[in-house]
Amino acid sequence: MVNHVIRQLQLFDAINLFNLFNRISEEDKEFFNPHPFDYTTAVSVCTEASLKLDLYFVVTDPSGVIVGYSFLRGWKDGYKIPRLGIYLAPEARGKGIAKELLKYMIENCPSLNIQLKVKDTNYKAIKLYMSFGFYEISRKNEFILMEYTKFEK
Repeated sequence: MVNHVIRQLQLFDAINLFNLFNRISEEDKEFFNPHPFDYTTAVSVCTEASLKLDLYFVVTDPSGVIVGYSFLRGWKDGYKIPRLGIYLAPEARGKGIAKELLKYMIENCPSLNIQLKVKDTNYKAIKLYMSFGFYEISRKNEFILMEYTKFEK
């Protein structure tokens, strides 16, 4: 992951995050669609991130443009196990960034368990998650619910 930076989302990232949202294709929205991709949502997500209600992360390229967005969320709504979501822009794919981002998220998650939903045709993502120890809990329609359990050292 040369020259890319993984960091927590900040309040000042709203416009840059909205720009990423605008670049998400309709095809990608079939695999990643956790919320609307409008400016109001970008501001709301950045505000939540600054309040540390849930955890939100970004990947920036060398010029500071956000090329990846991820979250561990659900705590603010009372869930004990957070849900994980990851999106990488096409230009950030195939470079090992998803692997580094997932590792970073797991290391920074205070919960012992993490869950995610993945479309059953998203083979690359499923392979990545399984390589980290995520396992299938259930299937509903075309989605697989997976869980990861941290083991204390």
